[in-house]
Amino acid sequence: MEEQSEIRHEYFDGAIVAMAGASLNHNRIVGNAFAELKALVRNKPCEVFQTDLRLLAKKRRTYTYPDVFVVCGKIELDANRKDTLTNPILIIEVWSKSTKYLDASEKFEAYRQIPSLQEYVMIDQARVHVERYRRSHDVFWVLATFENRNDILELASIEVSVPLRVLYDKVEF
Repeated sequence: MEEQSEIRHEYFDGAIVAMAGASLNHNRIVGNAFAELKALVRNKPCEVFQTDLRLLAKKRRTYTYPDVFVVCGKIELDANRKDTLTNPILIIEVWSKSTKYLDASEKFEAYRQIPSLQEYVMIDQARVHVERYRRSHDVFWVLATFENRNDILELASIEVSVPLRVLYDKVEF
């Protein structure tokens, strides 16, 4: 059904959720994050993907389209698909009022079940606010919050630093 559809859908353990269009700020932040990460991992064995590539969280039977995600090392695909990855190390979602709850709850619950995932970042498009969750000792997720354009987002999973001013470049509130 998804291959034939003109709109994208995410799947949460059998429930189908249509994805809404994105705002100007959402697109700016996604583009900024993608471009910066792509440049920063250029000489690393990592690839950065955005928006239109599907991700499978197998244990939760969840298919999503993360705004930005990074895979390091060999890309692992769903056995039945050539367009669905299964082994991200970092996932970034840009939230709005309508997506914040889903990104912070059901999606993060599904993403935590992905063995390769080391960091999950949520970026607010309505204000300078970034939440980074980092896996610790394979069982705990440690939260760090950033709320100033001068803050630096440290991404240990891919060993890079991203200034929030870069993520929020040209974003207007």
